Amino acid sequence: MAAPSTTLAGSKVNLLTLSFPGKIEEAFQEEYFQKSLRHVRIALVLGMVFYGIFGILDAWILSVVRQKLWLIRYAIICPFILGVFLFSYSGHFKRYMQLSIASVVLLSGLGIIAMILIAEYPANYLYYAGLLLVFIYGYTFFKLRFVWATLVGLMIVIAYEVAAVWLSETPIHVLANNNFFFLSGNVIGMFACYSIELYSRKDFMQARLLEAEREKVDVANRELERRVEDRTAQLVKANEELRQEVEERKRAEEALRESEERYRSLVQNVPIAVYRSTPGPKGKFLMANPTLLKMFGLQSEEELKKVSVADLYMNPKDRKVFSDNLLTQAKVDGVELPLRKKDGTSFWASVKARVVYDQNKKGPYFDCTIMDITARKHAEEEKERLEGQLRHAQKIEAIGTLAGGIAHDFNNILSAVIGYTQISLDDVEKGTTLETNLREVLKAGRRARDLVKQILTFSRQTEQERKPLEITPIVKEALKLLRASLPSSIEIQQNIGTDLGTVLADPTQIHQVLMNLCTNAAHAMGERGGIVEVNLANVELGPDFTSRHPQVSPGRYLQLTVSDTGHGIDPPIIERIFDPFFTTKERGEGTGMGLAVVHGIVKSYGGTISVYSEPGKGSTFHVYFPLIEGQVEAEAGVGEPIPTGNERILFVDDEQAIVDVGKQILERLGYRVVTRTSSIEGLELFRAQPDKFDLVITDMTMPHMGGGELAEELMRIRPDIPVILCSGYSEKITEAKAKATDIRAFIGKPILKRDIAKTVRRVLDGKT
Repeated sequence: MAAPSTTLAGSKVNLLTLSFPGKIEEAFQEEYFQKSLRHVRIALVLGMVFYGIFGILDAWILSVVRQKLWLIRYAIICPFILGVFLFSYSGHFKRYMQLSIASVVLLSGLGIIAMILIAEYPANYLYYAGLLLVFIYGYTFFKLRFVWATLVGLMIVIAYEVAAVWLSETPIHVLANNNFFFLSGNVIGMFACYSIELYSRKDFMQARLLEAEREKVDVANRELERRVEDRTAQLVKANEELRQEVEERKRAEEALRESEERYRSLVQNVPIAVYRSTPGPKGKFLMANPTLLKMFGLQSEEELKKVSVADLYMNPKDRKVFSDNLLTQAKVDGVELPLRKKDGTSFWASVKARVVYDQNKKGPYFDCTIMDITARKHAEEEKERLEGQLRHAQKIEAIGTLAGGIAHDFNNILSAVIGYTQISLDDVEKGTTLETNLREVLKAGRRARDLVKQILTFSRQTEQERKPLEITPIVKEALKLLRASLPSSIEIQQNIGTDLGTVLADPTQIHQVLMNLCTNAAHAMGERGGIVEVNLANVELGPDFTSRHPQVSPGRYLQLTVSDTGHGIDPPIIERIFDPFFTTKERGEGTGMGLAVVHGIVKSYGGTISVYSEPGKGSTFHVYFPLIEGQVEAEAGVGEPIPTGNERILFVDDEQAIVDVGKQILERLGYRVVTRTSSIEGLELFRAQPDKFDLVITDMTMPHMGGGELAEELMRIRPDIPVILCSGYSEKITEAKAKATDIRAFIGKPILKRDIAKTVRRVLDGKT
């Protein structure tokens, strides 16, 4: 009895084996192979990856037998899949593709069954799910034909039954449950595979029908061409009759030629470039006056006709936009854009144009005039640059003022936090968890103090001091600040190693480099968000690298990498991104100085910076800092005994918390301390008993009377009284200014116990 079949547009397909008769089947197999080859290779790679990844499960759940499981995975299955993948590039693969893929599926299933036998109860039950994945791959993703897929699926099921019944003691309920899923999955996969191949064959036959119809159309076209040839013969006769009319037109053209000569004389002598061209992005010059040749540095019209109009645009896309607008509007007035001379230099031009047709209604053509406006543009750019610098200076000044106010209040808070923590550390039992926690609080307070110093240094644009330092904590701190300022749609990923070595740098400038690069990365991704990845690692730069970057020498470097998933950078732009004031951002969104500053900092350190980017694929910046052999400077005085004393001190500050903590610290050092929270009250107390005190410590910023004024009044009463001035931040006084006004010392807040102890002792002992 013949197998059932169905008819697809006159060709029968066997519904059991899904095959066409004769040469149609050969044509289908060829097309099926060509369409499936790339998909099969991807499926083989993914199958090898997934089969290998589950080795993690072996090590996690069955560590005792993981060597046997890994032998199956990595010594048998994965190499076999890799071998089939490599075989797919052979000319013989087409003939054996179905057999090869079927072998992969069958061997993968048998491998999982072997793992079930090897694995211990009850962990071996977890591997049953792998057979379902093999069914999914075999019936759908691997592009197996229905006959092959069904055969392999049944062989795997039979192999499992043999293993479960005769080779292992599988509980009846587990066997029944797994059989239900395996058989159900097998039947569902058969239906899916059957449907996929059946509809592929239907599509194939539809394509053949379309090809047959196309041949009919070709026959009709040839008949049409014959008729056209007949009509052409008739037109030849009509053309002969028009010859007399052509003679008459020649006389009219002569008159027109005289008119054109007068027009040409005018065009040749006008001081504005004039030309006619064909439309479109690659339009060609038809004529031009001498002014245009001179403007673009061309020698003759012959040389002009060898180039396209787009070649004279700095950005060829501008030509396409210009052409499209002109064809749509028929006229364009005063378009300003950059053009390119023959030597590659650019200039700004104002272009006017209109669409025209010649006397024979041929065209369209573009009649255009060009005026050089470079001088005007430079004047406008200079004005904008100066205005931008003014705005930037005003912004920096405002930031400095704001940062100063914040720093003063924040340092007062930190003074209390750090002071009370130091006091508590003196009283707490050593080696306890509480002592450890308090030391962490003190460490955090010092980090906050250093952070405030960085903000002040950056906002005031002071001279930077380079010293040996480790960049890792600075990068981590900067990323914490950056996280708070970026939208939640942007994810920050970091891979920062430890013990990466020392560089000679200023921490504020390192902070500035990272913030500029990360801010640019966030801007490139816009509102849709994305990922900013920051990596820090050691690299060895060899001669291959330094030959491309002659400003650096071979050796060990610290590599800071910032990458994003943004829109990328166009190749023509990437050469200019480090130029000062160059920016692709909209007006008001940037000054164009960020990357220029980064480039300058890195160059000054003897390092270099490189960038790799493709439009639509994000950007990656690599910054290289040369490593040095020096060690990070330890905090001054750590490990030395803290000096003490028994002198009498007047402590003045308008913050009660600072007064209290200062009193406790100084009294624990042995000094006798009197405090006041008002500069007026402190002055009155000193005026009443000027010989009672050996030293005065006063805050700088206080209501009614500042610390500087208080010091002057105290020294009027008693010129030899030593004064120490404290401040969280002030633009009006520095340590150098304080000493110039006979103030003995200046201490910046927050005040650390060791710092104030050493300063007080130095001042009382008369040391400068």
